[in-house]
Amino acid sequence: MTKPKKSKRSRPGVAERNALACNFSAYESVLRGFCESLLVKGVTPTDLAKMTQRVIASLATAPPDSDGTIHIALGKILFAWHRHEQYVDRVGRPRPLSLAEDAAPSLFELAKTHSSYATPKELIDALISQRLIRPVGGGLYAPTAAVAQLRSLGPEVAEHLSESIARLLDTFGSNLSSRGPNPPLLERAAIVRDLPAGLAQEFRAFSAEQGESLAETVNEWLEARRARGGSAYRGRLVTAGVQVFAFVGSSKKRSPPHPAKRAAKSSRRSS
Repeated sequence: MTKPKKSKRSRPGVAERNALACNFSAYESVLRGFCESLLVKGVTPTDLAKMTQRVIASLATAPPDSDGTIHIALGKILFAWHRHEQYVDRVGRPRPLSLAEDAAPSLFELAKTHSSYATPKELIDALISQRLIRPVGGGLYAPTAAVAQLRSLGPEVAEHLSESIARLLDTFGSNLSSRGPNPPLLERAAIVRDLPAGLAQEFRAFSAEQGESLAETVNEWLEARRARGGSAYRGRLVTAGVQVFAFVGSSKKRSPPHPAKRAAKSSRRSS
């Protein structure tokens, strides 16, 4: 009986190992925070331990990393569907496409251009399960929206979450260790802790509009500069981009001032 081949994983070099050692406590803090959030949401310590053991065991037999993840491909498919000449009509709207392999143009053909991320069928299944495309009759499908906003639990969401955390760690690590003329990577936050709850919906709409504008502008810049297949470029390639998200915490009532503080204010007014 032949033993299954172990997946080949590239080992980090000396510099990478040193960086990992320096950032070990930071990674541990991130992991601790994530575990604490699961416990707050009702996951028991026993279940958390079992999940962790299963994840570590699965990593030992996982296939080598691909050059991307499914959720990235979904966004690229929708981008091409809204931009490339063969997929839009005379006024620039996305043309409804068939799922059939022999149709031209077809969604299968469009997904095939991103098959390095997953098979065309897996990508189409993900588009359907995440409700990113909708049937419009006659066996044709059209995009639900111009952006790939994941809407239901699935492997795409797990990939997206893990990639998001990894990117944030990479950005922090790069900015902390950056030297020389290179500017730091973008990492900004705008937060208040006392926004009236009645304005949360307005904030959702405002931040979505501003964030989509930034993401679309950066995407246009990146797409215009890619070293695509068949390019004469033979230099090093990197993964680059921005990721934007908004958040609204749970609502809470403003705590009344401490009695001693109320008394102090009262005495100042009377004096």
